[in-house]
Amino acid sequence: NITFPLGANTYYLKVDWAGNTYTMTKANFGILGEATPTGWGADTKLVYNPATHKFEIPSIALAAQKPFKFRANDDWAIKIQPTKVDQTLVSGKAVQTYTNLEAIEGDANYMVTESGNYKIELDLHNSAFYTIKVTKL
Repeated sequence: NITFPLGANTYYLKVDWAGNTYTMTKANFGILGEATPTGWGADTKLVYNPATHKFEIPSIALAAQKPFKFRANDDWAIKIQPTKVDQTLVSGKAVQTYTNLEAIEGDANYMVTESGNYKIELDLHNSAFYTIKVTKL
């Protein structure tokens, strides 16, 4: 049985099947980057919505053609990003995304084509198919 000593939350579990051990990291996600109001200096927190099983920001200003990323715990140990090249997100369309703990190449970012306020949804509940969706408000 796995217990969660840090309480109800989202966790990244890493299992060593051969050693019959596991480690867990509590994961609180945020967005940051040149496109965001706080730049690379501070994360804007996403809030977990138990009804949709997604991390969400109801409205954030994003600048066009400027990079941004998602990460956990105000740290670069767990990042959410495209597989190998910068990806421009289309309003209202969810795209598959990955963690840096998976087989990705490089250190790619996300961008939007039009400046404005966006709703952001980060869906991690299906570990085989993570998605990010930005919707222009």
